[in-house]
Amino acid sequence: EMTVAAEKQEFEIAAQLRDKLFALEKVIEKQVAVTADFADRDIIAAVQNETRTLAVILFVRQGFLQGMRHYEFKDGVTEAPEVVRALMNQFYDGSRYIPEEIIVPAPLDDAVLWETPLSALKGSRVRVLSPRRGDRLRLLEMAQENARTLLENLTRVADTRHRLLERLQSRMGLTVYPRRIECFDNSGISGSALVAGRVVFIEGEPDRSLYRRYAMHTVDLQDDYACMAEVLKRRFKNDENPESLPDLLMVDGGKGQLNIAVAVLERLGLKGRFDLAGIAKKDETRGESADKIYIPGRANPINFSQNADLLLFLQQIRDEAHRFAIAYHRKKRGRTALASRLDIIPGIGIKRKRTLLTHFTNIQNIREASLEEIASLPGMSLKAAQAVHSALSKP
Repeated sequence: EMTVAAEKQEFEIAAQLRDKLFALEKVIEKQVAVTADFADRDIIAAVQNETRTLAVILFVRQGFLQGMRHYEFKDGVTEAPEVVRALMNQFYDGSRYIPEEIIVPAPLDDAVLWETPLSALKGSRVRVLSPRRGDRLRLLEMAQENARTLLENLTRVADTRHRLLERLQSRMGLTVYPRRIECFDNSGISGSALVAGRVVFIEGEPDRSLYRRYAMHTVDLQDDYACMAEVLKRRFKNDENPESLPDLLMVDGGKGQLNIAVAVLERLGLKGRFDLAGIAKKDETRGESADKIYIPGRANPINFSQNADLLLFLQQIRDEAHRFAIAYHRKKRGRTALASRLDIIPGIGIKRKRTLLTHFTNIQNIREASLEEIASLPGMSLKAAQAVHSALSKP
């Protein structure tokens, strides 16, 4: 079902099925005894194809298979021993449990250089082995089969996304393949806690490490155009690295927001460096049945009637930007509301307010805390705690 959904470009459904599959596998694996000696082992396998390198670790604890994790290596690692060394260097960093045996797919000529520091960290002997027979070899073959299956699935999904992006480039008339798509959305109510959010999709997948949040510096009214102008200027003003520029920049809004983006990029000397698009919600009062995608120089929205999956993909990006911006807006509003409640309490100055916010994070937690807990915080006193408790107990 996961594969079928992916082939239909139903990526959200495919991801949900994938998560269910992994969850079921973990439940089953936890109930399977794989060795009779009750030893703790990690088993590492590495597989490759033309485009991806994948490593898998199986965790065996007291003879039972407890779970699996996988890691992708996209750059600079090409040979299996390199992959194993890179994974071990990353994984066994002193913060994780170290088993008595680590099974690897091929002998490491520097195995002793791994065993010595790992044994020191564990406080007992650790062996790095490459088995040729028996239960250890069977575990290694199991890990390799898991890795191969996972690599095939990841590659199939990636290929499907690649074809979708190629079709998107063709349908929208984009100048380049949209490997990196950025989308911006604003959020704010009546000029309060105005913020914006940026999400980034790489090869059709969200890359949350590249998400960014912006609190407005120059806009204090509910002016979506001014907010978009500020955030785009801050995003692109000092970015001289062509690799960090998007291939397609999307803004949430219709022609107005798109025109703002065009004007900002022209002022920054970035006109023509990448493609632009605006996405506007459908207006059901006008009989519209689908959201609209606008691009510069074209009066009417692009027709996606024969490519509904492409429009759905763009909507998913917009919805993710909206979710991200809304989450930040709610967080800032919550902090503002909490700060304003604390500002009116006698004896609670900036330092004490900061202490309360840092320790409790939200007003409900402060309200539910005991006098002793509040008074025990650095810089607080019983009198100050009583003032806080009394003020926040009122509706």
